[in-house]
Amino acid sequence: MDMKPLLPAILFAVSLDAAFASGVRDDETKVGSGQAYASAVAISDLMENGDIVRLNQVGAKAMPADIAPLGKLPFKMKQVKRPVFKSNRLTISDGDKDSAGKVTKALNAKIAELSAMGGGRLIGTMSRPPPIADSSFYRPKSFAPINCKNVLVEGVTFERSVLWNINPIYCDNVIIRGVTVNSVGVPSGDGIDISSCKNVLIEYSTLSCGDDCFTLKSGRAEDGLRVGRPTENVVIRYCLAEKGHGGITCGSETAAGIKNVYLHHCVFNGTRTGFRFKTRRNRGGGIWDIAYDNVRLIDVAEAFTWDLLGSRMYMGELAQRNPPLAVTALTPVVKDITIRNFIIESADRMMSMNTIPEVPTTGVLLENGVVRTNRIFKTLNDVGSLTLRNITIQATDNNINIDNSRGITFDNVTFYVPGDSLRYNIKGDKAEKPVLK
Repeated sequence: MDMKPLLPAILFAVSLDAAFASGVRDDETKVGSGQAYASAVAISDLMENGDIVRLNQVGAKAMPADIAPLGKLPFKMKQVKRPVFKSNRLTISDGDKDSAGKVTKALNAKIAELSAMGGGRLIGTMSRPPPIADSSFYRPKSFAPINCKNVLVEGVTFERSVLWNINPIYCDNVIIRGVTVNSVGVPSGDGIDISSCKNVLIEYSTLSCGDDCFTLKSGRAEDGLRVGRPTENVVIRYCLAEKGHGGITCGSETAAGIKNVYLHHCVFNGTRTGFRFKTRRNRGGGIWDIAYDNVRLIDVAEAFTWDLLGSRMYMGELAQRNPPLAVTALTPVVKDITIRNFIIESADRMMSMNTIPEVPTTGVLLENGVVRTNRIFKTLNDVGSLTLRNITIQATDNNINIDNSRGITFDNVTFYVPGDSLRYNIKGDKAEKPVLK
């Protein structure tokens, strides 16, 4: 059916019903100025109505003193509680460094002393260390509590890391708030990595990273299956991701499962990818029951990315799509992902999905959004089901590439593209034409 234009004065709403003849339709007229105006009006209306989060509402500078209740969640989760610490206080300073200028032994000794006292606070008053030029050693994570309960990281700035910055592992009741990370230029310089934890709240944090910003993991391959501890019940709210490979990334370590994740009221400003889902054929487990709501993306290379096969450089033949392989205990499943109420103010590409042919990704819903992008879909490979609903898309390219994907639905989707037409390239013996509503 014909999609109605956003405003009565706009003339370029696309008629999709006739776009499938022989698989490809070719028309490359430039986008008119009215189209840019239409999406700009839609974004402005959402901002003025308070329907989409603003920059001054997110990040470490916006953190309130108190932790607000979690509110209504799409899954059951107990309220996280701010840990109460005893009044014991110890300090660590430059005077505690050893002859090599390291504070590691003194730091561990102070922590053990506090633990023997029943807990308390360790206050650091050390000067900044010089940048590390030698990368030939095993790079440590900056802060990685293991098997802990009631973890609070609040109001801390992490800089000059050599690997991941904050990485709770096997922890329960974790609160990370008001954190600032600057690791731009650090290889694998992730901001916050949640590994096999449950009942996690991350809020009002600002990350600018050398790799992914907010990341969820749950172990890799056989070892991850053996341990069997998923990452679950995670809320991320009022956060700002700036430089980084991904704003929010699930994976690629997925062995025990990543599930029950709710991210809302966040801004990704300048990340390479906005929403990123990663795994590999031999990682196990999977990603499911993910909900993202009220997110604003600015100047991203790609808004939505499903990268489930990886590259031949790292994965060899496992990165080949075809032929499909036998399903094993290490075959991950990615399904049931909902992303609602979003604005993509500027992107080079809206979306790509490279999923696993033997277990196609299913249950993906993108709903209520406004998109300004150069390209729409780079690839939709081996998708099992994908629905776009109530979305306005303005693009400078009109190509949609579908390979062996089915169950694709465009429900009240309006495209503003060159020549008022889309160019479909549909191939694969299992491919189906999108359903238009």
